[in-house]
Amino acid sequence: NIAAIPFVKLLVDRAVNEVDIYVANGIKCVEVENVAAPYFIGPGNCPWEELVILFLATRAIRSKYPQLMIGMHVLSANELEVLPLAIACGAFFVRSEATLFHGI
Repeated sequence: NIAAIPFVKLLVDRAVNEVDIYVANGIKCVEVENVAAPYFIGPGNCPWEELVILFLATRAIRSKYPQLMIGMHVLSANELEVLPLAIACGAFFVRSEATLFHGI
């Protein structure tokens, strides 16, 4: 169970705690994004572990804040990888880089 790994739990808890701060200060929309995959890996190459952790973090945020407008993003033009995760978490949007950085 990847969610039981202490480092994964730490990352998920940190994401929720950061959103707590935003919500407490009136922010009504957040974007959950991975920060580990470098830009040069390219579309379709995001490590699956990052996708799972991103999903777990977003799901935890959605559970705590069911009405919050949440978007998701995976670095390096990985919109197709994050789209099913966003749908499963009830995200309102997916940020796309492919339209700006494709081919760079």
